[in-house]
Amino acid sequence: MEAKGGEVPPKAWRDPKELRYYDFLCKCSLSYKGFYYIIPQKSYGDCKRCLSNPKYFEPKKDIQTGMIFWEGLLDIIDDDLMKTSLDQVLRETEGLKTLREWQKDKIGKK
Repeated sequence: MEAKGGEVPPKAWRDPKELRYYDFLCKCSLSYKGFYYIIPQKSYGDCKRCLSNPKYFEPKKDIQTGMIFWEGLLDIIDDDLMKTSLDQVLRETEGLKTLREWQKDKIGKK
């Protein structure tokens, strides 16, 4: 899976860096393989042209390719994403609180 967000520049679809991933999958001996982009819906046309271009992603019956839209995925992961974000903010807040206490102790000892 490769995630693209926001404004995806046209060059990303004309010269996809993900060809290395696809090449790896072509050489890999796993029986079921796939490569999917996670993209904003507005990138659908460019992504579809890229994935259907045999110059980039040569069709192989043992490798699935496709795309998943952020707009649909976020509905599924939004609770977990929010929890992870809030946990990160709380850790940073605790770190700042510890730093402030350390600084007060240091200043108080002078």
